Amino acid sequence: MILLEYLEKLLIRIGLVCITVALVLFLLRRVGLNFGRLPGDVHINLSNFELWLPITSGLIVSVIITGALWLWRVIRRFL
Repeated sequence: MILLEYLEKLLIRIGLVCITVALVLFLLRRVGLNFGRLPGDVHINLSNFELWLPITSGLIVSVIITGALWLWRVIRRFL
């Protein structure tokens, strides 16, 4: 029974994280920041080969996730 309660809470948290990420991406697109098409993102298109290397987008997402996890850790200390 305890495992089922833990799984329920975990699924709710995963759902909230997915909704938050979708909302942030939606708002950033509204502002004009399209991930995957930023300066520094590499796109190679040959006749039968296409390669996307979203370097800048990956760095921005990494900074956002790191900041969110750091903020979560700080908030949990006070609760």
